[in-house]
Amino acid sequence: MNKYVVGGIVAALVVAAVALNRDSNTVDEQALLLPDLANQLNDVTRMRIQNGGSTVTLVRSDNTWQVGERDYPAKLGQVRQTLISLAEATVFEAKTSNPSLYERLGVQDFGTGDGDNTQVLLWAGETQISGLLVGEHATQPSGTYVRVVGQPQSALVTPRLNLSTQVTAWLEPALTNIKPADIVRIEAEPLGSAAYVIARDDDGLVLQDPPADRAPKPASVARVTRVLQNLRLDDLLPAGEAVAVDAWNRAVFTTNDGLRVALELADDGERKLLKLKAGTAPLVETADDDDGAASEGGALPPADRAEALNAKADGRVFVIQGYKFNDATLKLEQLLEAAAEE
Repeated sequence: MNKYVVGGIVAALVVAAVALNRDSNTVDEQALLLPDLANQLNDVTRMRIQNGGSTVTLVRSDNTWQVGERDYPAKLGQVRQTLISLAEATVFEAKTSNPSLYERLGVQDFGTGDGDNTQVLLWAGETQISGLLVGEHATQPSGTYVRVVGQPQSALVTPRLNLSTQVTAWLEPALTNIKPADIVRIEAEPLGSAAYVIARDDDGLVLQDPPADRAPKPASVARVTRVLQNLRLDDLLPAGEAVAVDAWNRAVFTTNDGLRVALELADDGERKLLKLKAGTAPLVETADDDDGAASEGGALPPADRAEALNAKADGRVFVIQGYKFNDATLKLEQLLEAAAEE
């Protein structure tokens, strides 16, 4: 047989062997790391991200996503972007398939080796459709070392994958956004203080019936009126977790269209805690006072807004920002100027 023909046959066999090997055990540079995932994104019902002893589980329910560890709504945009980033991860360069070298890149099997790495698993129903070991980041180019679970070949993919296992990073933080212009009355019962009322009159929201010899501090009163504006959670306690608190501060806010938001607040020594419940009250007519800021006021009927607030807040205890807690629990004394010296 002609040596050129033999050489061509051998070369073809080598190419075929390499192709077969690549199909099962390697990754193609400049190709998508998970080529099937883009067509499966709408089927994903659960995503679990693990690193060391930390785990966050995102679970789809109808058209929303929940953080499983808190049974609370997740940041929808963040979940979508994470799934898209996994589907669009592109192999920049194939890396080692030698298990003894995996740990250098952080792509060893999850739970093995001396260092922690990240594992992300995706399910469609009860079927696991994808799994990825996510290791160290690279700078030139900016990317991440990864290995598909169960496959020997590792790779450097771009763009960089950022997968947080902090539960709080995935929680939808927004609680209320009611601006002072929409509030007509605040009834406060702070611990260790006399109760007080802030109500709207021709001069705006004003502290009612202050002591005759003490003038209100407008800036301090304004702090109370802003409590429900951009009120956000930092975390929330798992459903049913007991709270070691003996007494709670209370405040009830009423809007000009009849929404009532009742707050209970306490400090357990480590966290600023909030319980929230909404209802409705008779409509209070006030002059228009719109500064153009975004607000919940007037967006939906008050009964609908109350129902939406209660749906996410009923029975839950939130951890909130310290400054919001401080503003919501101001004592009457802190709303008053010092008494004039005689």
